[in-house]
Amino acid sequence: MELRTQKLLTNIGLGVWFLLAGVEYAVILPTAWLYVESLGGDKFFFGMVFSSFSAAGLVSGILFGIWADRVGKTKWIIIFANIWGIAGNTLYSVGISKYLILVSRLLSGAGAGVGSAIFAQLTHTSANEERTRIFSSFIAMRMVGIMIGPGLNFFLRLCDFYIGPIK
Repeated sequence: MELRTQKLLTNIGLGVWFLLAGVEYAVILPTAWLYVESLGGDKFFFGMVFSSFSAAGLVSGILFGIWADRVGKTKWIIIFANIWGIAGNTLYSVGISKYLILVSRLLSGAGAGVGSAIFAQLTHTSANEERTRIFSSFIAMRMVGIMIGPGLNFFLRLCDFYIGPIK
């Protein structure tokens, strides 16, 4: 594949990742308190759940950034981190215990920390003249996700289905 095409496809994939990261944040934010409360959590526990995502992202972001700087390639780092995020979001949807919700947000936050590796990749693959535009575009994609996420909650509240034993 031509380098220009590969770079374009990579940037499209990363843009989608940032968009979905924003949607995830915006979908969970307004509903998390009622979800934790319905599982017997109090306000303090909700604070732990809510901050666990950011704390895990902070720690994993540093680790993923160091890893990306050492190996120079981020494809497998991004795949690895996305597995953590998918696992965390899957556990969040199960919701059988307030402690499971806490663990799920920790896992999701650990996966979200891959943003630092993504920015490392962008730094390595972009010229100085285009870097600000590229970084701004990806941050804008996340903000668009945050904007449309609450609208998705409107449709998600209408969903009533089962995946196996999980409602």
